[in-house]
Amino acid sequence: MKLSFSKTLLSMAILVGLTACGSGGGSGSTAPRTLSSSDAGAAYIAKTNNHGEITSVTHSIIKNKNDISFGENYISINGEKFPMPADAIQEAEHQFYQGLNAIKNATDLDIEDISGVGIYIVYDKGAAFYLGNPTKDMPISGSATYLGGAMLFENKEFLAPLKEGKTKLIADFSNKKLDGSLVFSDISPINISANIDQNNFTGRASSNSLSPGHVEGKFYGKNAASISGIVKSDDLQGNKGWIAIFSGADKKHFTPQGLRDLGIQE
Repeated sequence: MKLSFSKTLLSMAILVGLTACGSGGGSGSTAPRTLSSSDAGAAYIAKTNNHGEITSVTHSIIKNKNDISFGENYISINGEKFPMPADAIQEAEHQFYQGLNAIKNATDLDIEDISGVGIYIVYDKGAAFYLGNPTKDMPISGSATYLGGAMLFENKEFLAPLKEGKTKLIADFSNKKLDGSLVFSDISPINISANIDQNNFTGRASSNSLSPGHVEGKFYGKNAASISGIVKSDDLQGNKGWIAIFSGADKKHFTPQGLRDLGIQE
């Protein structure tokens, strides 16, 4: 799902549960910091110069999901305000609450189990984030298959369009491993291999179409009902830089009709 507005705003979306989206990044970046089990999520915030060249990228931990909020004409991420047209905010809020309807065909799943991801890109800055209610009761055995959406930004051109994709990840709770892929129509899959530590996961990403990358994310809701995270290239500078955001829910929570309503065929 992608929303396009005026020239001051390329695209912005907030998606929850089985819908997802992505963002851009750059050089001069700070190394990702380790999240605690209680942290709500994290964000990457990029700054660019007048030519659209990325000058810095900061990794920021989101302590509480309320640390991302909407104002009258801006979105605030950890206290940093990003200017935004009022109609874009209204549409983003609409998409946010519309995303909650994903639970209508689910069983044993409520709003507290839903995680979210988002993107914001303008001419001089951009941000990608994931957040939700962190899982407090992580499974210690068995496995879960997470299905959902993804969005990818490739830094090939100034304010390049976002690409929509699908997420399929399998968590092996016994061995604390997470593997799977993000699939897009015009590039090779982004393969993910990560280690699970409490309700967090970190690891590596690879694709025959893209440069190597790092993945991070978190499990959310009761019994790790949903999952969200960010995958980004190791070097975000130049035309080989890329970043993607993904989100999904445990397949067992959704009826076949629920999956079809979300455009997921399994």
